[in-house]
Amino acid sequence: MRRTDASQVDRDQVRELPKNIEAEQVVLGSAILEPEGTIPILVEKLLPEYFYQRRHRVIFRTIRELFDRGEPSDIVSLANRLEERGEMERAGGRM
Repeated sequence: MRRTDASQVDRDQVRELPKNIEAEQVVLGSAILEPEGTIPILVEKLLPEYFYQRRHRVIFRTIRELFDRGEPSDIVSLANRLEERGEMERAGGRM
């Protein structure tokens, strides 16, 4: 069997992963605005790797960490934890 050099692969043949950035934003927004009712369901069904955008993976991983520790996951707690971990910029920075 002949191996094909990766540089020879036609870029049109490479499929892009399906994504819906707006849906990711809605999921994260709901977790931040209504954590008590939303986060238990999300952590049961989602993994950070399910998010297409890296910043969304970072944010969800941090929300999940706060939830697992029994800490509040409001916007202030989330921002503080991202700062502590040095991941604020990876999460999109401060607004």
